[in-house]
Amino acid sequence: MESRIDVMNLEGKVMYIFLGSSGSGKSKLGFQLRQFNIPELISHTSREIRLEDGEKEGINYYYRSKEEILPPDKTKEEVLETEMIEFAEYGDDIYGLSRKEVEAKLSTNDIVYAVTELNGVNQVKERLGDKMKIIVIYIKIDPEEAERRMVSRGDKPEKIAKRLKNAIKNKEYDNAVHADYVIDNNGSFENSTQQLFDIVFNKQKAVS
Repeated sequence: MESRIDVMNLEGKVMYIFLGSSGSGKSKLGFQLRQFNIPELISHTSREIRLEDGEKEGINYYYRSKEEILPPDKTKEEVLETEMIEFAEYGDDIYGLSRKEVEAKLSTNDIVYAVTELNGVNQVKERLGDKMKIIVIYIKIDPEEAERRMVSRGDKPEKIAKRLKNAIKNKEYDNAVHADYVIDNNGSFENSTQQLFDIVFNKQKAVS
């Protein structure tokens, strides 16, 4: 089944993808691009909205049930073929970037960004890599600092432990090798933001 994105002219379009472990700050850093009218490709998620963090529907995620994102009568492969650009399971939750979201944002913007994990990066490259420029930015953080930040944002201890365990199990701290750029976010957020702007506005060289 061919969707509109399969026939769209994406030449000259650019997508920045933020990759990093839980608590790395990838979502917060990506948000800084919005002041330059660079929109985020908003993913669907089955996880609960974090109202205490000020999350909002359609701004941080589209919050849906697992059954809405992955209907019981469809396989993951069928969903990827017809409805999603990328699809991932993380812990007890599922995430996915819909084709409609990508179509809508790329029809009116030359530069967009997305936040996902390694499988998502690979899926996006597989489906769009020959149509447009995709730049992967890895947000580096130490496990101890990631844990501190998740504690400070109010995550439950058992959830933090599970996320850190999954990050180590899935080798998320080693994913810098899959990126075009690396931002060390162990220090100040201001410094990390400046690194990001240097990347986007072509002042910083890619990883060799």
